[in-house]
Amino acid sequence: NLAKNKIKITHYGVREKEYILDNVNYRKIDNILSIEEDYEFIIFTALANDLSYKMKEKFKKTKFVLWTHGNRLNSNEINNIDHLFNNIIFVSDYARKKNIDLFDNENKLITIKNFLVFDDDMINKYYDLDLFNLKDNNIISYIGNVSKGLYNLNYIIPNLRKHIKKFKVQIFSEPHFYLPAKSNTVSEDKILLNISNFDEVIFFKKTGKEEMCNLLEKSNIFISPNTFNESFCLSLIEAMFMELKCVTTNRSAIPETANKYAVYTPTLNPTDDNKQTEINLDQFIENIYIANENYFKHEKEIKEQKQYVFNKYHPKKILKKWLDFFTNY
Repeated sequence: NLAKNKIKITHYGVREKEYILDNVNYRKIDNILSIEEDYEFIIFTALANDLSYKMKEKFKKTKFVLWTHGNRLNSNEINNIDHLFNNIIFVSDYARKKNIDLFDNENKLITIKNFLVFDDDMINKYYDLDLFNLKDNNIISYIGNVSKGLYNLNYIIPNLRKHIKKFKVQIFSEPHFYLPAKSNTVSEDKILLNISNFDEVIFFKKTGKEEMCNLLEKSNIFISPNTFNESFCLSLIEAMFMELKCVTTNRSAIPETANKYAVYTPTLNPTDDNKQTEINLDQFIENIYIANENYFKHEKEIKEQKQYVFNKYHPKKILKKWLDFFTNY
């Protein structure tokens, strides 16, 4: 492991926990200038340009790495980023390619994909479990915050009734978006309240990974009417691993993440750098209907998608890429 190679890592950023480094010698810090010991690497999960020159002066031998979960970096910040960071790591090739033109040395930009954020016991349990034969028809699941298409359910659900007489929608979202809503505007609050009042909808509050997976065992369809400028989409690989057929969009990095295993609804500007774009919701509804009707005809494909996630996004596979990055530096 990295400790044996005497490579010490820390990270500075806004995320509560970075799972990828759980098995190596690292710790999180709140005040980077409080470090007294030398680190070979400092991984940033957020920009700290106000500290960049102070840091460069104090940590002259340290290699600075930016691990970004966004797509296009702010072009106004590139001089600072280029000066501060030895490498920028993106979670998709799509995101990396979006930034190559901003840097003179494209070798500074590296792709290390995101990973299935399940512990070993959960991965082993659900990998061995034949979920396909536990599925019920007409159980639809949405995983993700409001920016990933939740508001679109206000149109999708009532219009889906024209195609499917009886169905259920399970919504797993971030805690601060549970009702009563606390969104940015009154109109958005009303939309969320309206969605929660649909007979078909169940909001699950404060759901951990294990509980969520228990509820996904019988769900056959995952929907992500996502028009967000997505750099990876973790919920997509979670649903694929749990043997749900995924109905989503062709927005940014989503097709790279799901490969051939999702049903894609075109968006107006799939590679646009703006946060949101438009989607044909009637086409999306039609795709839900078709995926639901044909789910049990595609056992082989559903099993293949599960194996695809296991092979490509298993935490140990991604951890090896990080270890290779550090040890071969």
